[in-house]
Amino acid sequence: MRALDVAADLSAAGFDATRIAPGGLHPGQVLVVSNGGTVFFYVGGRDPVLCRRVAAWVQTRDWAGVVFAREPMEGTFPLATGHLDSPEAPDVVVALRWSWDRSATGTPGLICSDGLERGPGQGNHASLSATDMHNTLVAAGPDFRTGVRDPLPSANTDLTPTILWILGFPKAAAQRDGRVLGEALVGPAPPLRSFEIKRLTAQRNLGNGQIWEQYLNVSELNGVQYFDEGNGALRLESGDRGPESARQTR
Repeated sequence: MRALDVAADLSAAGFDATRIAPGGLHPGQVLVVSNGGTVFFYVGGRDPVLCRRVAAWVQTRDWAGVVFAREPMEGTFPLATGHLDSPEAPDVVVALRWSWDRSATGTPGLICSDGLERGPGQGNHASLSATDMHNTLVAAGPDFRTGVRDPLPSANTDLTPTILWILGFPKAAAQRDGRVLGEALVGPAPPLRSFEIKRLTAQRNLGNGQIWEQYLNVSELNGVQYFDEGNGALRLESGDRGPESARQTR
């Protein structure tokens, strides 16, 4: 894990960055909120020009992975793509870069992390790293099949509809986010109707021979979306990629 201070980096670039705003954000200020492997940027007054400036700056950083932005901009995904478009959502969100490099214990998957209080060996979360997104769900009991390893995607939002289905409330289960994990159940369950894998991409020419590129791999099962992984990096217009960029894909 690489620990960094995004707010200090933003300040060094000439932005009025802060970690706290007890009296509220003033015009021109940018509040930086850390969530480990993801960073939220709140722009004072939601100034669209400043929002785009922040997103453009993020695209130049060697710790940036996937950028989501409220304002339409080349090389970013809309907040809605990440299901982040609530009224209280940040103006810019960046999932920090990750690689398949191994830790000191030999475990694959290293991430950049905002915050110097945690360092290598202490771990973190909230990136779009494949090793973060592909974690483990274990279910046991009389309603679940035994000895089965399910390759289909699942998420926290699937727990409530699955439990409601098991308890005999199919209509309530259908009204919830997520899906019933029917493939894991012994008895009748909603059938697998559709399964699709998508790769979303975005890029922006930064000039000086550099292009920002990012991707997001998404699985969609029975209309429910799951993020598989996402990352980004700078490349040269010639197509050559630097050594760090080359490590991002597998």
